[in-house]
Amino acid sequence: MTPPAPAATSHGLEPRADLLAWLTANGGTPDIGTPPRLRLPVVVTMDADRLGITGATLGTADGQALKLDDTALGIALKDRVRQKCPADAPSCRVWLEGVWRGVVDGKGVVQVLKFAGVIAADAAADRVEIVP
Repeated sequence: MTPPAPAATSHGLEPRADLLAWLTANGGTPDIGTPPRLRLPVVVTMDADRLGITGATLGTADGQALKLDDTALGIALKDRVRQKCPADAPSCRVWLEGVWRGVVDGKGVVQVLKFAGVIAADAAADRVEIVP
């Protein structure tokens, strides 16, 4: 059995319009079956007191703005970020797994299913992937 081509299971973050089209085609809610789970590199920004998330973008600080729905998590995303990210950093790059729910009011909506960890400083983190 031949594994699927990377283009079929992942997409680069740029150009943004192409990524959004790929997410809509591959990560959106299909009419039949279970929507695919995606692994996304996300920059999460915390407030000054680290009590809440004030923003999130896809891949880089100037990437596609996101609205993160963490209601499926047992522990709130803000608590995971606070535990795992450096205390002196206002933002942190993390891997999230979830389902793409489209774009609403200019923000991509992601139903977060798993906090998969902090992205290492030397990691590429330049792709969205379908989780096998």
